[in-house]
Amino acid sequence: MLGISECHRYVRIPGHRRDRVKHAAPQQPFVYRAAAATATAPPDAARRSGRTVESGEGLVRDAQREISDIVREVAAAATAQMPESRYWAFLADRILRAMAAEGVTVWRKASATEFDICHRLGNVDFQDWTNAARQSHQCMLHEIATGAGPAVVPSTPGAADPEQPANPSPHPVAVVAIDTDMGESSGSDATYLIEVHLESGGGTVTQRGYLRFVAQMADLAGEFMRRQLIRRLRDDASLSHWIDQQFDRWSRLSDPRSVIESLADLVAEGFHLDRVAVVRRERPREVIAVSHVDQVDRHSEAVRWILQQSLQTPVDDNGCYFNPDRDVGDGDDQDASLVLDCLVRVGTSSDLALIGLRNVNHAGCAEDHRDHLIRLCRMAGIAVDIKSSATNRSVLGRWLAPSGAMHGSWYQRYRRQWMTGLGALAAIIVGAMPVPNIVTSPAVLRPQQWQSVCSPRNAVVDAIYVRHNDRVEVGDPLLTLKDETLEQQIKQLRSERLRLEAELAVETENLIHPAGDRSAARSQANSRRRVTELRIDGIDAQLEHLRSVEASLHVTAKQSGIVDAWRLRQRLIDRPVRFGEPLLKVVQLDTAWNAEAEVDQRRMGDLMLSGDLGDLSVAVSPVAQPDVRWDAAVKSIGPAIESESGSATLVQLALPDHLSISEDSSEVASRGSFDSRKPVASPARINTAGNAMASKNSISAIPHEGMPVRVRFHCGTSPLAYVLFRDAIDSVRSFWGLHFGTPKKTEAST
Repeated sequence: MLGISECHRYVRIPGHRRDRVKHAAPQQPFVYRAAAATATAPPDAARRSGRTVESGEGLVRDAQREISDIVREVAAAATAQMPESRYWAFLADRILRAMAAEGVTVWRKASATEFDICHRLGNVDFQDWTNAARQSHQCMLHEIATGAGPAVVPSTPGAADPEQPANPSPHPVAVVAIDTDMGESSGSDATYLIEVHLESGGGTVTQRGYLRFVAQMADLAGEFMRRQLIRRLRDDASLSHWIDQQFDRWSRLSDPRSVIESLADLVAEGFHLDRVAVVRRERPREVIAVSHVDQVDRHSEAVRWILQQSLQTPVDDNGCYFNPDRDVGDGDDQDASLVLDCLVRVGTSSDLALIGLRNVNHAGCAEDHRDHLIRLCRMAGIAVDIKSSATNRSVLGRWLAPSGAMHGSWYQRYRRQWMTGLGALAAIIVGAMPVPNIVTSPAVLRPQQWQSVCSPRNAVVDAIYVRHNDRVEVGDPLLTLKDETLEQQIKQLRSERLRLEAELAVETENLIHPAGDRSAARSQANSRRRVTELRIDGIDAQLEHLRSVEASLHVTAKQSGIVDAWRLRQRLIDRPVRFGEPLLKVVQLDTAWNAEAEVDQRRMGDLMLSGDLGDLSVAVSPVAQPDVRWDAAVKSIGPAIESESGSATLVQLALPDHLSISEDSSEVASRGSFDSRKPVASPARINTAGNAMASKNSISAIPHEGMPVRVRFHCGTSPLAYVLFRDAIDSVRSFWGLHFGTPKKTEAST
């Protein structure tokens, strides 16, 4: 068979992996023929107008600029994350636009000698070719893919030898293999080729340039494929680890239905499916679970449709089906319907099946990760079998069975039951013992009067004049910002004003000593002088505004107090800040303090009940010094928020007035030590039981903004069982009230 390496002439691309120059007989069918020498320009070409030459050069520059933009777009797309089909469509479109070619085709190896079309664009149609022409074309693609290197293949429309590599199309083609540098160990069997159908009549230099450009596009496509492989391997490793974690999670569940419901939710989230259902295909046929749905209406039309799909969908030997149609619509998501994306058997011999549904406007990834999805369903089937075998054994029967000898006494035979009953009685007695009902929650201290210093504009912090815990008075400088843009504007306006003043002086001189027609010259000079004066007035107004803005960059204190800004210089000096960004706070000396507590909503019932009964007392302690205690009172309750631990309610607590920061305490805090001759106003106090909670010389007891504290709500006494199992008791109480409670009439219902 005539190999491509024996062709007449290949255009050589410096630096390419398989560049070479070969010669062969001119009568061979697969030949690259050099075009004739470029003819000299006609004599009248030199006499063209200069405007025509300039327009031609402009068109060339525009074409070069457009091609450079296309190359940059393709290079950027090579590093982007997108589906392969979308990338091939993008690459073919850019090559077709840059080369003005007849068509572009991206081929992918389907077998040892056959190639399939990944994407096709242009006017080339392979349907009109004969079988022999297709086979010769496939032979040509195979030769280039197996090492012949990039080539421009001339057109041989009459090629009829299926074993002879040829180009049956009516146009010469530039064919380049996409080198991914992945080798045999990469696990990828696909080899990609780019085939560009060129315009007929191009010369050697033109075709060499075309081939060089296609080779550059192939190198960028290879970079994209390498990145795609790395992403795919990383996603596979992450997905495999995620599946192993789910199996460990299933091993801790109690019943098989929980495993099935968890499987439906996990597949919907992990494989980007809009809806996932687990059905039983054998009688009794039913939909067991649907992703993110608590209750399934078994008589609805959607459930009947899912059961019908599970029975009518053909499956392979492994009990699986994946929808080969991956097209994505462009309609509205609200009006689009669901289509079957995959069907996978749960377990190896189970009658359960998982059905994945996706919106016609969405593209799921079940087909891309089919092996992982099958493995997840197999592991779920194993977990379901284990849980089913464990629950089939009767726990009550095992407990009621005699535990001792059958011929012994009644106590010996039922010793287990006796011990269980005595233990239950003891648990009831202990559970009924009254114990203090204490609710704890985290909180932070907030002052009631404080000044928040924010950046007046986008600038850079140039100087800071205060430190944390420094005392400041009204008008004291806090910090200075620097805006080089503002300074540049002021400098430009001043330069412009000087120039206009010089022009004004010249116009004044012309007004005094006019030249030529005195009346006309004076009128013109007077008009120009008025315009210059108006421009100077406008610049003065702008300078005044910019000076006011510049003055706002010198930030001063608006009230007397203590600076609250931890590590101020390390955080702000020489750092750019945005407009409105908080910089520091000035806390008023005699301000009152509040504690902002986040109370779990499940504990709010105890707080409200004890507050109505008058048994509620609140104590606040700093986290850094738990032996300090401050009494507090509930100021306000609400609103509800979402915290890290779940749903919570904000409770504002008012602390005693003696917690205000005094001048002595601020000075002591700024020095880092205390003077026994200047006692600090300490929040320590003696409680009603007479226990000393803190000493007066403790630095951590000085309140400051954002100080973490712990709040203890004393809600009276409750049984020990309720304190230990209050969540379960509240759940039972809520369930009983919703289903069996007596509804109360309200004004609206009346």
